[in-house]
Amino acid sequence: MLAVSRDEARIKEVKVAGGLGERHGYIGEPGQLTEAAQAFLVVRPFAGARIEPHFHDVDQFQVVVEGGGRIGKKKVRPITFQYADAFTPYGPIIADDRLSFFTLRNISSGGFWAMPGNKQEMPGRAGRNIEGLFDLDTDLPSAHRPTAYRRWACASARAPSPGVSRTRARASSTSSVPAA
Repeated sequence: MLAVSRDEARIKEVKVAGGLGERHGYIGEPGQLTEAAQAFLVVRPFAGARIEPHFHDVDQFQVVVEGGGRIGKKKVRPITFQYADAFTPYGPIIADDRLSFFTLRNISSGGFWAMPGNKQEMPGRAGRNIEGLFDLDTDLPSAHRPTAYRRWACASARAPSPGVSRTRARASSTSSVPAA
């Protein structure tokens, strides 16, 4: 198992509309196509910070760890998980006051395709874009009665194996990607 401490993360300042953000690289390198995983923390430390709608060529998770805001129409706060299949647009991501989230990928991404304007780069229909809140302020349900939360958690635990759902098409933009 690979473990990287906060002190070992590579911090890069990123100029964004309205100010400076940060990218804390934990695992993998941005912009390098490899079979290795990627894990990085995105920090947008000011109100109104915005990441425009876009998609990537790999499946990914995002985990909100600080602040609050929106991903698309959905409000997010710690600890919100967001999952998006490869080639599935999501966003915009907008900070209320400050927003920090980890991006976790099983394999490196070949890029960021802004939407609208890049639909032709999607090899098929968009896949899943799922968000859920792990609410630390709510007691867990009783283990003795079925609940919607437990049914959701069990269904979520059966997510597809990496590479089985939608995978990136590296060979060319005309490569086909298997449907989920």
